[in-house]
Amino acid sequence: MQISPQKGISASDKIDVKLPYPVLIDNTKKYRDNDTFKAMDKLIKAEIKNGYPSAQIVVIHNGQIIKRSAYGRVNANTQDGKRIKSAPKVTNTTLYDLASNTKMWATNMAIQKLVSEKKLNIDAKVNTIFQLLRIKRVIRLKVKQI
Repeated sequence: MQISPQKGISASDKIDVKLPYPVLIDNTKKYRDNDTFKAMDKLIKAEIKNGYPSAQIVVIHNGQIIKRSAYGRVNANTQDGKRIKSAPKVTNTTLYDLASNTKMWATNMAIQKLVSEKKLNIDAKVNTIFQLLRIKRVIRLKVKQI
């Protein structure tokens, strides 16, 4: 944030800025019978039955939570892959360690946004965007290939 000098305000004056967290309205009851969400539930439950440990989903539309679900169990498998049936169930407040996955998700979301705003062409060659890049095996690639 930059504040331009004004009469009566000096650089040493303190300014407190408070930004509230966005308020989300829980509207999940209205969408409880949504066929798409039912299909999502069925798909995720099938994946968990076939070995996927757990998942959480939150769908937010226009400031409203329209879908919130938790599936599976926390630490549901032993190191050798056996299912732990007594593991605690995942809840809507269970925290996951996303680790390096955040880099992939953030990059993907940024690219999707740029493409939707027509600011990035995924068919463009990488070297048209990064002109100083000189790695031959990379500059031949298109954005959609990396």
